Amino acid sequence: MSLQKEITGWTRGAERARESIAERLPAAIERAQSGLARVALGTWNERIAPLVFATPDHVRTDLAALAPLVDKAIREEDATLPAEGKVSFSILTWLDLANELECCGVRLAPESWSTMRRWIPRIDAKRDHERAHYYWTTAFAALTLDEASTYRRAAGVDAIGTIPFTPKQTFQFNMQGLLRHLAAAVEAKAPLADVLPAWDDLLQSYALMRDAASIDEGTLLWIARIVFVRIGGRPLAEVAHALHQSAWSLVGLTP
Repeated sequence: MSLQKEITGWTRGAERARESIAERLPAAIERAQSGLARVALGTWNERIAPLVFATPDHVRTDLAALAPLVDKAIREEDATLPAEGKVSFSILTWLDLANELECCGVRLAPESWSTMRRWIPRIDAKRDHERAHYYWTTAFAALTLDEASTYRRAAGVDAIGTIPFTPKQTFQFNMQGLLRHLAAAVEAKAPLADVLPAWDDLLQSYALMRDAASIDEGTLLWIARIVFVRIGGRPLAEVAHALHQSAWSLVGLTP
């Protein structure tokens, strides 16, 4: 598959998602308010993903009512976790959903982010899992949220010390190399231009990497947030727009 086909899929998926969400949203909100939000909203990260990539404005205008309910779901999820030890990578559902909303301009409570940042070092995701995207999503979320011990370990570097940075590198299918590159750029305060070749290369490689389960839409959005916010300095609410613009432009489409 190619980036062009991914874009076509996101666009068609967004059309279907808008119709589905229009029907399902009121009932989901009612269930989340009156019962367990973590049950009512448990698959919504996947449901809204095409909208995030293809029509992020619709997320901001149509789904703002989800924010307090996602906050509620995160509190509920946190209450179910053991006090110590590893936790299932299934909680990435909430990190991905929160990230999708915020990257489109729907704000969550700061306490939700503090809670999820506490989760990151405990997430039991393995690099050799058949769905390695759980591992890389955890690592890139850690870099996004400055959970240094987690992202440095995944990047294969020491817990302290400078990570060497070479501008304008590309990595194709090397997720660890990309993570190390972006971590070095963040820590060195490198300019956006120095990482854009790696970002464009990732977009071009995305379809093959997704087929290999090295990355999914959630992973891609966390990487976009690192590139455009942590490195590029753009407002968080513009991340989905920036991803959309760069992907569509790469294949010659008008964003």
